[in-house]
Amino acid sequence: MTCVDAKVNTPESRARLTAERDRIDARIAELTAARSRLDEVIALAAHPDSGCAYESGPAGPP
Repeated sequence: MTCVDAKVNTPESRARLTAERDRIDARIAELTAARSRLDEVIALAAHPDSGCAYESGPAGPP
């Protein structure tokens, strides 16, 4: 981070830092939503009425 290392900041450097933070926030939101959906699918698959066949053998590759 040039502005930290050089101890100089500009409107452009602050804008880049803000944009990077916003990009990270958006990715976190996407991953959180994906995890929530996966939790829902796992819960549905584990339910006896899900229609999913249960196999007790070792799991194969995803």
